[in-house]
Amino acid sequence: MNLKKTFIVLISLFCLFSLYSSDKEIDELFRELKMARIEPVPMMDFKFKDMNGNDLSLSSLKGKMIFFNFWATWCPPCRKEMPSMQKLYNKFKDKNFVMIAVTSEDSATVKQFLSKNKYTFPIVAGEEDIFINYNIASIPTTFIIDGDGYIIGGTAGSSDWARKESINFFEKMIPKK
Repeated sequence: MNLKKTFIVLISLFCLFSLYSSDKEIDELFRELKMARIEPVPMMDFKFKDMNGNDLSLSSLKGKMIFFNFWATWCPPCRKEMPSMQKLYNKFKDKNFVMIAVTSEDSATVKQFLSKNKYTFPIVAGEEDIFINYNIASIPTTFIIDGDGYIIGGTAGSSDWARKESINFFEKMIPKK
């Protein structure tokens, strides 16, 4: 009987240590990206159409990591990070990963910008309500939403999403199929 109790205690300690080290590893991944890790907050759900007319809702994407970016065509830091966003999207689009870029600009302006720049990740235009409800004060702003539908981190300002630290972050954080 003592051997059984000892075994249970050892397994419990191992599980506790695994959670702690895993949490430290996640903290380090966020730090490497200079991204704020936050206590998980449930995402607000929205229904909208992307530039191709496809219906999207955040709740329909549960089980996938969502890269949720706010931007504008007139914003130099936004335009600067978009090529690296495209590279990130190309690398992970066939995994449990979704990228959505939201702008409050009209569709015609955004379509002109897209035809010139050839970005293929989902873009939603004309959605000012989302900016208001997510309390966006500056652009670009990016939120990371986990597979359970919780915002777990974010960053304001331009980032290089194609650098090795970003790739490493998403390789480790995207839910496995």
